[in-house]
Amino acid sequence: MQRSTRQLTTTLEVLVQACDHPTAEQILVRVRERLPRVSLGTVYRNLEKLRAQGQLRVVNIGPGVARYDAVLTEHDHFVCDSCGAVIDLDALSADSNVSCLQAEGYVVRACSMVVHGLCRTCVSGARPAAAGQSNPARP
Repeated sequence: MQRSTRQLTTTLEVLVQACDHPTAEQILVRVRERLPRVSLGTVYRNLEKLRAQGQLRVVNIGPGVARYDAVLTEHDHFVCDSCGAVIDLDALSADSNVSCLQAEGYVVRACSMVVHGLCRTCVSGARPAAAGQSNPARP
């Protein structure tokens, strides 16, 4: 059993309070509000520990773009191509695809869908495009 450090506990608290699927860099900024001397390397190590312990999931929304999510129930995501918002969606059914893969001998560990488009705010023009921002509102 790994010991819990203040950095690990604070990283988890920040992630549980987040509803915007933050990046490691965004988590670092929030952790530093409580622990100013923490490094990005420490945040990455703690995120990996939390992932290994099953306390968070990594949401890969594109090549090289990892976001972190403390919501562990099965769900999918909507990503706004304009502002970068990542929004939780109820899990859409992928049973037929999973069944076909299993019938072919594949072992499926998890299944999630990422839907890309424009959020309501960007469609209405109420927010200027700025990649990387997140909006927790549901579409």
